Amino acid sequence: MFKSIQWRILTLFILLTVSVMTFVGVFSSWGISKYYNRQFAEDMTKNTFTDSMVSQLEQAAASSFDDMTKVLSAFSVRMGIDSYREAYVLSGDDASCLYSISGKTPENLGITENIIAALSGKTGSNADETADYMDFAMPVKTNGRVSYIIYVRDSKVEMYEVMKSILKNIFLALLIGLVISVFLGFVLSKTLIRPLVRLENSATHMAKGNFTDKIKVSGSDEIGSLTEAFNHMAEELNFTMNEMTAEKNKIETVLSYMTDGVVAFNSDGKLIHINPAAMRLLDITEESVGSFDEFFEKLGTDINMGQFLYMAKEPAEMAIDYSGRHFMVYLAPIESEEKVTGVVSVFQDYTKQQKLENARREFVANVSHELRTPITVIKSYTETLMDYREHDETEESFLSVIDGETDRMTGLISDLLALSRLDNGSEMRNEPFDLAALLHLACERMDVEAKKRSQTIDDLTIDEPFYVTGDRGRIEQVIVNIIGNAIKYTPEGGKVEVSGSSDEDNAYIKVKDNGIGIPKADIPHLFERFYRVDKARSRSAGGTGLGLAIAKEIVDAHGGDIKIESEEGKGTLVTVVLPLRRKSA
Repeated sequence: MFKSIQWRILTLFILLTVSVMTFVGVFSSWGISKYYNRQFAEDMTKNTFTDSMVSQLEQAAASSFDDMTKVLSAFSVRMGIDSYREAYVLSGDDASCLYSISGKTPENLGITENIIAALSGKTGSNADETADYMDFAMPVKTNGRVSYIIYVRDSKVEMYEVMKSILKNIFLALLIGLVISVFLGFVLSKTLIRPLVRLENSATHMAKGNFTDKIKVSGSDEIGSLTEAFNHMAEELNFTMNEMTAEKNKIETVLSYMTDGVVAFNSDGKLIHINPAAMRLLDITEESVGSFDEFFEKLGTDINMGQFLYMAKEPAEMAIDYSGRHFMVYLAPIESEEKVTGVVSVFQDYTKQQKLENARREFVANVSHELRTPITVIKSYTETLMDYREHDETEESFLSVIDGETDRMTGLISDLLALSRLDNGSEMRNEPFDLAALLHLACERMDVEAKKRSQTIDDLTIDEPFYVTGDRGRIEQVIVNIIGNAIKYTPEGGKVEVSGSSDEDNAYIKVKDNGIGIPKADIPHLFERFYRVDKARSRSAGGTGLGLAIAKEIVDAHGGDIKIESEEGKGTLVTVVLPLRRKSA
């Protein structure tokens, strides 16, 4: 029952009323007691035992005890002697009772604080809040000593009766207040609870997916503001849910009709989604997938959920062959609040692309091989015709063109065959060799070509040997190609700098020229096959557009990297990085 806000409000009102009335009762009782004590003391000290009365008592006491008692009795009305208040004459020696105005000898007056004060010659008028009486003690002196004590004692019965009457009224007021507080608390709680109940009902409807119900705003107070905020929240939630539903439908549509397969698992390895493309490509059903580990085990991989979650900071990819198809599988973590809650895998079927690529490679290799023989024959006949007899200027020009184009075709066929071998994974030698010595040899070899264009080659390679492991001939091909490009695209009188160095892990080859440079937009495409920056100039220079592509393939096969930095009109810097291997003793 007390879990209800309404009953809590009623209880609060009742407790508040009881607390207030209790406080009023206690405060009233304390105030009445203080008032009576103070009034009694003031009445005795200021109104009753005046200086004249004290003087009369002392004069009478000096004469005789009886004279003093007569004077005291004469003042009984003044002292307010009645059934509750009594006056006594006590001995100044031991405070024993010697006389009572009413004639009744008390059983035991006791020695109070005020009597002790009177015995010492002082008037005792202090109130004892704990006692059931009020008392006053005044010393009567003769010959400078306390002979007698006038002691007045007033019962608190009258005060208690007044307090009882007041407390009775307070209790009656408490009952009336309780009734009123219960009524007001009930009305107030109903007023407060009614909109809260509407909010609760609306929240229940929202939990069931109904966001269209609006609550009537009945005021401008805090509850009214809360109602407005709730209505606004309902509108926002309705809008958000509609957007989420629309996005969900979009995603489901995309997943259903996309050609790539999608399979998603939670962090426990349980399947949470598989699209039709995945079931079609892998020839499986949703029921046959099983867990993450079981699924990828069927695909012939050794990956498991624990391993992936441990390495799930970055997406992963792998190539698999399954059921006669080639797939590229992309794995990515599903993250929520910086926690990995699952993994999604995308299966991309590249079987057709692989077949086309294989066919292309085979075609290029076959065509290049078949073209090699007729081109060689054309070259031989051309050279024979050029050497056979004297020719006129026109014939000489034609034969020169044929010879030059034959050389260009021969170079193109050689490059195509080289790429074909690299694509087919032709074996490379894997042996250590001195890269510094190879760079010196390449510079000497290309110096002849540079001098033809009045250029200089500066060999800045360190003299200390440093070794890499790989195919020496292929690396030489890369170096010669890069130096050759620098010579081709550097004007006459230019300079080419070649340097080789190493650190603890890598060897570095740098070829720098002060030639024409390369436009910034062309740099990302330089390693693409058949890509030329200036097609007309490249053709005239004898370029095929395959040199850098071949160099890239060779460097990648050695686990290295090649980078190009260039600025138009200022030159080009080519950097080759190869893993360093120290020569074993």
